[in-house]
Parts: sequence; C-alpha cells; structure tokens
Amino acid sequence: MTAKTSSSAGQEIENGVKSRPRRSRIVFGIAAAAIVLCLLAYIIYRLAPQNPIRIAVVLPLSGPSEHRGKEALDAVNLYFDEVNRQGGVRGHPLEVTPYDDADQPPIASEKAREVAASQALVVIGHFTSPASLAGGKIYREASIPAITAFATVPGITAGNPYYFRLAIESPTQGHILAAYAKSVLGQRRARIIFSDEAYGRSLKAAFADEFAEEGGELQGEWSWDPHGSAEQHAAVVERLSSSIANGESGVLVLAVSTDLTKEVVLRLRRTGVNPVILGGSSLGSDFPRRFREEPEEQREPGYFTNNTYLASPLLLDSSSERSLEFSERLFNRYGIRADEVSAKYYETALLIAEALRRGEVELTLQSRDDDRRKIREWLARQNDPSQAVTGLTGPIYFDENRSAIQNVRIGRCTEGQCVSAPIQLAAVPDPHLIDLDRELAAGHVIRVRQQFYWLQRVVYTGIDINQISRVDTSKGTFTSDFYLWFRYAGDDEVRSIDLNAATEKSPYDEKLPLLEQQLNGLHYSLYRVRGDFRSTFDFHDYPFDSQSLVLRVTNPRMTREQVIYAIDTFGLKLPRPNGGVSQLPPLANWDFTHVLYGSDTLSSHSTRGQPGAFRTNNETEFSGFNVTIGIKRKTLIFLFKTLLPLLLLVLVVYVTLFFPPSLTKERLTIAISAMLASAVLLTAINSQLNDVGYTTAIEYGFYAFFTLCLFCVIAGLMTERLHTRKNPDLANRFDLAARIVYPLAAVIVFVCYYFRYH
Repeated sequence: MTAKTSSSAGQEIENGVKSRPRRSRIVFGIAAAAIVLCLLAYIIYRLAPQNPIRIAVVLPLSGPSEHRGKEALDAVNLYFDEVNRQGGVRGHPLEVTPYDDADQPPIASEKAREVAASQALVVIGHFTSPASLAGGKIYREASIPAITAFATVPGITAGNPYYFRLAIESPTQGHILAAYAKSVLGQRRARIIFSDEAYGRSLKAAFADEFAEEGGELQGEWSWDPHGSAEQHAAVVERLSSSIANGESGVLVLAVSTDLTKEVVLRLRRTGVNPVILGGSSLGSDFPRRFREEPEEQREPGYFTNNTYLASPLLLDSSSERSLEFSERLFNRYGIRADEVSAKYYETALLIAEALRRGEVELTLQSRDDDRRKIREWLARQNDPSQAVTGLTGPIYFDENRSAIQNVRIGRCTEGQCVSAPIQLAAVPDPHLIDLDRELAAGHVIRVRQQFYWLQRVVYTGIDINQISRVDTSKGTFTSDFYLWFRYAGDDEVRSIDLNAATEKSPYDEKLPLLEQQLNGLHYSLYRVRGDFRSTFDFHDYPFDSQSLVLRVTNPRMTREQVIYAIDTFGLKLPRPNGGVSQLPPLANWDFTHVLYGSDTLSSHSTRGQPGAFRTNNETEFSGFNVTIGIKRKTLIFLFKTLLPLLLLVLVVYVTLFFPPSLTKERLTIAISAMLASAVLLTAINSQLNDVGYTTAIEYGFYAFFTLCLFCVIAGLMTERLHTRKNPDLANRFDLAARIVYPLAAVIVFVCYYFRYH
C-alpha cells in the first residue's frame, strides 16, 4: 500500500514537472500572440485612413448653368485628389460632398440648411450672386465659413463675416470697363442694357458713375427682365437698336447675368447693328463658344462676338506657366480646357487646404463647430500680400470686406476666340516709385478712383520650333532653330529682349527682322534664330530621366506692369494635336513628349538705387515668354550601349562563386578587378553629365554592383578560412548560400528599378 502510494506520488511529481514547461510554453505563446495582435492593431491604426474632412460644394449641377457648375466641381476634385494622393491633410483625406442648388435662391437656401446640419467644415459656393445671397444668411446663422469663386455682388461678403470671395466685385468691374472704354478705346458715348437684379444693377451703377467722371456721355439705359416674355425682350432690343442706328456710335455695356448674355447678343446682332460691346465676368472667356452652333457663326467665326471686350480674372494666353500646367492637368483628367471659372474654383480648393493645414483645427467628429470657427478666423487673417497663399493668378488675400484683391484682365473676342486685348490696365504697385506726374502726362498711366493703372501693352509672342538638333548634357546646353515673332501696339522697345543663349554673342538681333509689317493696327516682326541655349537639367533619374528644354524670352528693361508677353494662340494654332511634337524632326537618343507655352515672370527684390524703395518690400517683376520642350531619354538604347559591359561583369563575378578552393586567389582577383573596371565605367558615364552634386539613379546600380563584388570577396575569404580549419562541409554550404544570395540580390535590384522607373 505504501509502495503504491509512493509510486503514485512520484508519478504526480513527474507529471507536474512535465506540465510546467507545457504551461510555460502556453503562457509564452499567449503573451507572444498578444504582442503580435497589439503590433497588428497599431499598424492597422497607423495605416488605416483617418476620418475624412468633409467639404461641401454647392453649385448648379442642373439647369441652364449646369456645364459651368460641373466644370467648377471638376476643378475642385482635381486639387483635392492631388492632395489625397500625397496623404491628405495631416493624414485625413479630403472628401467633397456636392449639392445641386440649380442656381435657384429657394433651393440654395434649402441646400445651405443641409450643409449647416452636416459634418462639412467649409463651403465652396454658390455660383451666382442670387444663390450666394440666399445661402449666405444660413451660413452666417450656422457659423460655417463659405467661399464663392464667381459671385460678384458686394452684399454677399459685406456684413457677413462668414462669407469670402475670390471673384472680382461687380462695381470694380464697372469702374475698370468705364475707364477702359474712355482711355483705351477712345469711346465718349455709351449705352447700357442691364438685368434687373443685384449683379446687373451694381455693374450698371458703377460703370455709369465712372464713365461720367471720365467725361463720357451715357445715352440710355435699358432694363432686361430675366423673367420677361419673348415679346418684352424683342421690344427692348428694338428700342436699343433704334437708339444705336439713329444716334452716334459708342459702346454698349452688357450688365446682364451669365444665362442671359447669349440671348441678348443673339437678338441684338440679328437686328443688323454691330456696336463695340463691353461686359463683365458674366460673359466669360468661353463666351465665343456659346455661339458655335449658330448658322451665322459657322459661316463666319466671330459673327456674334467680334468687337466684344470683357473683364476676367484670368486669360490663359497671358497667364503664368503655373496656370497653363493646371490647364493641362484639367484637360488630361476631364477633357476640358481651363478658364476663369475652373481656375478660381481650383484656387478656392487650394486656399481651403491651406486653411486646414495651418488653421490649428482638431479634425475630430466632436470638434466640428470649433474647427469651423478656426477656419473662418484663419481666412480672415489673410489680408497681407507678403504672407498670402500663392494661387494660379497671384497671391490670394482679402480686403476689409473679405473680397480677394486681384487685377482685372480685359479679353477681346475675335474670330471665335477670346484673347488678351492689346492694351490692359495693370495696377501701379507703389506710385511713389515712379515719376507719376510725367507718366500721367505721357498717357502711360491713368487714374481710376483712388488707384493708378499702367496702360500695359500686350505683345502677342510666338516661338515655332523648326528643329532641336543636339542636346549636350555635359555642358547644360541644346541647339535649336526656331521662328520668333511679335505683334504689338506702340513703339519697338518691346523687341529689346534677351534670350537664354549659351554664347556671349546672342543669335538674336532686334534690328534684323526677317519680315516686318503692319497688321490690323498692330506691328508685326518675324525673326529666325539659330544657336545654342542654356537649360537646367535634372539627373536624379538618369538614365531614366525626362528633361525640359526651355527657350526663354525676357525683357529686363520694362516691368511687367508696362508690358506682358502673351501667347499668340492664333499664330501658333493652339491647342496643337499630340502636344505639338509631331512636326519636330527626330532627336538622337531622345523622344519628344510635349511643347508647352507660357507667359514668364522674372522677379527682383532689388531697390535699383531708388530712395523711395529703400523702406519697402515691393518686388519688381519683369515680363517674359517661354516655350518648354519635354524630352525623354531612349533608355533601352542607352542601357544596351553603355551598360552591356556592366552586365558581363555581373555574370563574370557570379561565375567566380563556382571556382574550387584551389582558385581562391583568382576568385578574389576577378572580383576586385571587376569592381575597379566598373568604377572606371561609372566615371566615364558621369563625365557625360554636367557637374552634379547628388546621386543619380544609375549610380545606385553601380553601388549595388560594388556591394556584390565585396560580397564575393568576403565569401571567398570565408570559404578559404573554413577549408583551412578542415571544415569542408560548412564551406560547401556557405558557397551554396552565396550562389543563391548573389542572383537573388541582383534580381531584387532589377525589380526595384523596374517598379521605380517602368
């Protein structure tokens, strides 16, 4: 009995001893699983997208202005998608919630209430002034900031601290148009047809006041009822036509909303009268396109819109390269060309993203109201041009009524297109820095209210490339043959330009034009230029690189306020198919990708010794023009011609891993020799580049090969050591591992290059 008991006790002890490690393993397994789960949870938390930032976009997505609303929405989505691809704002994706107000004030109020009750932090919209006025009351009550990029009536932002505007106010448009009619077009008489609503009344009143101050004579005003019958509209046009036919010539001002402009012009032109027409932003740079389906327009492009001038915040032919790049991205994504609507809504999206980044918002579901307040406060602080966010059309900052301060561009409709008018009004940044009395007396500067404006000349400029014959990356130059021309009003000083020539003697001589004549009241000068030109190359991706060859025209003698070099869209027949590269002759080792034209700006902070500028921070800007030719290296040809020796060296070094122990010395010699040979090859390749201070893509490949060579040297030494210690089995296993690791590493390098540069 005792023996049995002792035996049982011993068995229990033995089982206990055995179970202890088992329990330990179980506990360890649970702990390890918990750690793994915690790590997975952390990784998922870090990688999972944060709660989205919702932005409400209220636009007419149906009705007469549907196409404009969708164009604006596309521009907003374009920018926010670009931000989201870069990780969003502080890890939060931007999410657009569209609302359709059909451009109707009652619906606008209803949609504004829906926005106020949502999680949206800010509103983009509305499109027109009536809809904005209706929605603005709701946004003020709900304390949610809103930005309109097109509505122009002052009352939208005046008195409403939650509404901001990136459009040009209608009174400002009226003042500019009146000064332009009198001082530039030389018109002393004017007639006005206006829609009886906030936009039409405010534009009409501003034009009439300014035109009277300029010494002009107003010969009549005609009210256009937006809701009137066809008979009423016909009667208005008949009275207006009779006044024009029986009176003296002058300008006709269209102060009507966007959806009325086509009907008014159709009725007017078909009566046979053809006055010079002036209009505000309601016409828009797409104004000629609205008539393309009319039979008269198809027979004679420009039949309805010739002699029409309009005010706009943006005209692509005289805009910056940044605006043109935006236009290209918009076209590639949505198939539409940019204009003032898409550009201003893109800028609005850009401004909102900056407000979210810099407005100290918390971006939680509970902080909605506080975040709305912080965004509004940040927007209200944007009143200094030196600290402003840079948009497509310049710095974005607001006046005391939260309306953006910006220049007005004057477009001229001709032959079915809208281009920059030959003379523009450009604000004088600081009148104290010029001889104001002399410039006023000479007629170079005019005064509009309390602001002075240069009569800025627009030079229609074209560069048509005949050939790019050589690209020398070692010297940072390329050889080009091209035609250069100018069409301009005024004297020939605008032809005193500099090119980015690579030699001291410029291939351009302003006194030796190929052709010179007068065309439609403008001077026309044509040159043919051949020579070498400097360009900046980026070799980070060499030899998988794409480069930009830039031909740059600059005028360091006249400021941008005095002259601007605009794209001659007619002369260049833009837009061109296939990016404009199909007509270029082939270039050795390179493929052409695109040709992009742009109006350029050279900025300087120099005071140029003027005492009045010593205490200012004003920039002096000089106008220019450039054409950028995109080229892409023919990589496969380069790799075959240049890197074939390196590929052979990779194979030779790999073969050494199969050498027997008796050939260890040869094994090491070949690996070291291959490393030295590849270093010489790399030096020869780098000599083809301009002196760069960074690592290129091809150098990383050589560094990987150096590492493989060093690996083979170490493997050879280790194998020899193991054989010396009489351990051949381990040496053989080490050799086998080296034979596997070497090609695997080479394949990994190749795959990395493939996915990075494919």
